[in-house]
Amino acid sequence: PNNRTYDLFYLPRRCAGQTNLSYAFINFNSETHALAFTAAWQKQRLTQFRARKSVHISFADVQGLQANLRKLEKKRVRQIEMRQCQPIVIMNGCSVALADALATIAK
Repeated sequence: PNNRTYDLFYLPRRCAGQTNLSYAFINFNSETHALAFTAAWQKQRLTQFRARKSVHISFADVQGLQANLRKLEKKRVRQIEMRQCQPIVIMNGCSVALADALATIAK
């Protein structure tokens, strides 16, 4: 659940959209939320999946919703047609379509 702790979640998938690439991007609303998530999930195993790897969390070079949206726009993520493969963007507590989120980017 979000609980307004993050505003972007992106789980990149393979071209066919059936499997993920085994990493994700989450933009938390505060450092406190990011640290709490790290404390809860770092080195945990996701037993419902076949992979035996544990979760490894690191901080991204790109920070903030607007900066992440600019990066996604440059990577042409907006061209992903399958909605379930697009990043989840939360604005004002509501999920918004990626195209609508990209339209808000301060140029």
